[in-house]
Amino acid sequence: MSIASHPEDKHVLVVKDYGELPKMVRHAVDIKIDYTPCGVSPTSFRARMVGGNNAGRGTWPWQVGIHKIDKDGNFVLLCGGALIEKQWVLTAAHCFYVKNKRKTIPASIYTVKVGDYHLRVKEPAQVDIEAEDIYIPQSYRHQPFYENDIALIKLREEVKLGPFVRTVCLQKKGENLLQPGNHGYVAGWGATQVLQQGQDALPNKKISQVLLHSAFKVQSNVTCKDATKEFFNPSV
Repeated sequence: MSIASHPEDKHVLVVKDYGELPKMVRHAVDIKIDYTPCGVSPTSFRARMVGGNNAGRGTWPWQVGIHKIDKDGNFVLLCGGALIEKQWVLTAAHCFYVKNKRKTIPASIYTVKVGDYHLRVKEPAQVDIEAEDIYIPQSYRHQPFYENDIALIKLREEVKLGPFVRTVCLQKKGENLLQPGNHGYVAGWGATQVLQQGQDALPNKKISQVLLHSAFKVQSNVTCKDATKEFFNPSV
C-alpha cells in the first residue's frame, strides 16, 4: 500500500495489487477526518450559482434554522443563522422582537435545527437543539431601522461536527470582506415571491421548503442607497 498524494491527510491511496486490498480497507476505515476547520463545504456547486437556486444538501453546512413551537406543537421557522462554534449561533436580533418589544419568553422556546435542508423532512444529519440563552447587544434598536441587528444564541449542548455540520469562519481582525467588488453568497429558506417596496417577507409570503442560495457582488453603501427610495441603513 502506498500514499498517492501529499500531504498524507488527503487520504488518497493506491493499491499495488489485490492482495493489499484488505489491509488498505482497514487503514481507510481507521482514518479520522478532522471537521473542526471552519468554512469547508463538502460540495463545490457554489461557483456555478446564478439567481436563487436549490442549494443541495450539505452545500452550506453551517446554515441553521431557528424555529419556535406554536400553540399546536408545530415548529415554525423564524430566521436563519450560522454556526460559528459548536455551541454558538450567529443570527439577527430582530428575530426575537414583536413590534418594538423583545419577546418575554424563555430561550428554550426556540429550537435550532442544525444540518437541515428540507423543512418538512428530518435529514439524516439533522440535529434539533434547544436554545439555552440569547444575547442581544444593548446598542440594538428595533425601530425604525434595525440598528446593529445582531444576536448570539448559546445552544443547550455542543453539536457534533461532520460532513454536513460545520462552522463558518468569522472575519479576522484587519480583514474587510465587505470591500465593494468582492463576491458573496446568501442562503436561507426565505420568501420565494418578489416583494414590493416596504413589504415584509413574512409571515404572509410563501417561503421555500428547501434551502436556497444565490451569489452576488458586494456593492458600496452609496450604490445601495441610490438603488432604493426607502431609508438605507448601512449597519444592517
